Amino acid sequence: MGMLNEMLQIKFALDFTLDSHDSKKALLENWLHGVDIDPGAIEIALLRFWLSPDFDYKLYCADSLIERVRGEPVNVGTKTPGDPQLRAEIEKLVRAKHRLYVAHSKPDKRQVRAISI
Repeated sequence: MGMLNEMLQIKFALDFTLDSHDSKKALLENWLHGVDIDPGAIEIALLRFWLSPDFDYKLYCADSLIERVRGEPVNVGTKTPGDPQLRAEIEKLVRAKHRLYVAHSKPDKRQVRAISI
């Protein structure tokens, strides 16, 4: 929440015409996520976001220093940003993230997660 507020202050300093609600949603969808190995820290963060109504959030209890997610390697190794295969995989992840973010009910989110795995 602290980072969200800092980023909002910067955006509003640059453009006074921004809508607060839309700006928060865009930042949460495209820029912010949280990972902590301590489940208690995630629960506290979830509570703080729950107190800010109408905002979805991406908080995960995991070890951010590992190179695997659900058993799949995430290290891009020697591939360059221009590598077509890497670009295709990144685009796939971006589309899956957006589908998950716009799903509002728990059943919808479960369905999107099942498809995206």
